[in-house]
Amino acid sequence: MGGTGSELIALLSSPVASGGTTGLFEDQANVDRSVMLEMHAMLTYEKQFKNLQLQESRLARRREKEMAELLNLQQARKVKEAVALDSATRAYVPARHRNQPFDLAALGFEFSKQRFDAHLAGLGSAPRAICSKKPWPTTPKS
Repeated sequence: MGGTGSELIALLSSPVASGGTTGLFEDQANVDRSVMLEMHAMLTYEKQFKNLQLQESRLARRREKEMAELLNLQQARKVKEAVALDSATRAYVPARHRNQPFDLAALGFEFSKQRFDAHLAGLGSAPRAICSKKPWPTTPKS
């Protein structure tokens, strides 16, 4: 059964509110009877409803905490990958200029060749600047 605790409470109390407890408040008008049955259900199951609401609150807080942790881990992984891609680029450019073989896995990098190629393609002519540790090329000011 999915949904929030509030939905569950409404679901649990609806049979009672719609007349699930035969014999209660039969002398009342339909509107009054419905309200009185719902009140009766809330009072009868108050402890269970409070426990459900408490559990819902705990689960919501836990979800928020775990989502924040997940976002932090994802951000840290992205930073780690960016650093590794930069290091691989710094090793790749000189090897390529010297016509030496370059094997990502042999050097301890864990990303695919396709990911590395996409990274290099995104840099354009910038790998030479990365290799020499000079700042990115800029347009000279007139």
